[in-house]
Amino acid sequence: MAEIRFDPKAPSILVPTALFGPKGALTVNMVFDTGASFVTIPRAVAKALGYSLRRPVSRVKMITASRVERAPLIVLDRVAVAGEAIQNVEALVHDLPPQGMAEGLLGLSFLRHFKLGLDFERGLVELSRPS
Repeated sequence: MAEIRFDPKAPSILVPTALFGPKGALTVNMVFDTGASFVTIPRAVAKALGYSLRRPVSRVKMITASRVERAPLIVLDRVAVAGEAIQNVEALVHDLPPQGMAEGLLGLSFLRHFKLGLDFERGLVELSRPS
């Protein structure tokens, strides 16, 4: 089981997340977001990892605060959080607003592989593999 500590008074839960692609790995801060269908990463991160946005797997309709757009969908080689890793994770490529504290969203395309525990009193997220 993996444990992630967070500040329960912060506006969102930030999770250091390792992303792996054809050109290597990057660790970025992502918002733990059970309301996001997909892991979401910015264009610069996708390109640094070696993904071409000219030929994504597909394009997915994405509803943002200001409009609807079609975001490229890629498949990350691996995503790892607190020692727990999942291979072949679908991710949308979309730049979050610059005033945010995170570079991306840790959404359900990663989180659905785990049993989740969320304890605000202790400031703790627990990820464990289903039995």
